[in-house]
Amino acid sequence: LADISHELRSPLARLQMAVGLAHQQNVDPAALARIEREAERMDSMIGQLLTLTRAESGKPEISPVMISVLFDRTFADARFEASNRNIRFEVAALPQQTVNVNSMLLCSAVENVVRNAIRYAESSVSVTVSVKESQWFVVVKDDGPGLSEEECSSVFAPFYRASLARDRESGGVGLGLAIAKAAVEMHHGDIKATRNASGGLAVTISLPLDGRDTWS
Repeated sequence: LADISHELRSPLARLQMAVGLAHQQNVDPAALARIEREAERMDSMIGQLLTLTRAESGKPEISPVMISVLFDRTFADARFEASNRNIRFEVAALPQQTVNVNSMLLCSAVENVVRNAIRYAESSVSVTVSVKESQWFVVVKDDGPGLSEEECSSVFAPFYRASLARDRESGGVGLGLAIAKAAVEMHHGDIKATRNASGGLAVTISLPLDGRDTWS
């Protein structure tokens, strides 16, 4: 899968170059815009497939990092995206705790969960990070339409799409939460989705506090 995804990048790059040339030759703008959207969607899917295969294979490189430093850029980007959608994005004070993780993969997991929440939220998304005994937790909640109990157990499967509100109209390709699951499980953690008491979705990521011990 990784090899195929990598090889698809070459014809896709040529397609994007051809679109650029067509723009210069005054080809029908509406048709070109459609081609560009599809090319961008394909590029996004290929990138996510490559991330998924990396998350599902091999032992990650683990290093210590403070939680506040680990998610600083991820939450800053999420705040920017949320503001553009008129969504309130709130992050509770982060613990001053050092954890042992693969920063790239874990940030990718949390980013996918947060972006998914922003995409479906009606007005707000909240993130809470906490530490308890030998584990630490990241909980992301939104006030969107939520999912059924059956969908909550299936939503992390690759290319899965919920049948109701969280559907193809969102523009996603159904890989973000699969990437999150693979990255979390590579850290010997767990991820689950549940309905909020007041509606919406809550995604909880739980991880071992000392990742180094897990792989020793």
